[in-house]
Amino acid sequence: HSGDVGGKIGAIEAFDSRLASNLIKGLESRGYDYRLAVIPDHYTPCTVRTHVRDPTPFVIAQPGGESKGPEFDEESAKLGSLGLLKGDSFLRTLIRS
Repeated sequence: HSGDVGGKIGAIEAFDSRLASNLIKGLESRGYDYRLAVIPDHYTPCTVRTHVRDPTPFVIAQPGGESKGPEFDEESAKLGSLGLLKGDSFLRTLIRS
């Protein structure tokens, strides 16, 4: 909400290095099949510094999953292979076998 692009990037990088990547490494080292979703509770672009009604970016990681690049931001999320998911489509996509 502060409009601090560097702070936002730093928070995402810290989340990845301190939690997400360690969780994935642990799951994979134990041979677990998993599906991990990372999604914020709302979309807040730095340029407007408040909530907007645009789609919320997300990423779903799984073993053998194809990466679309190292970016996790709104513009990169729009290019993701899953596209725009509405309603319960997100949960159905996350838990499908």
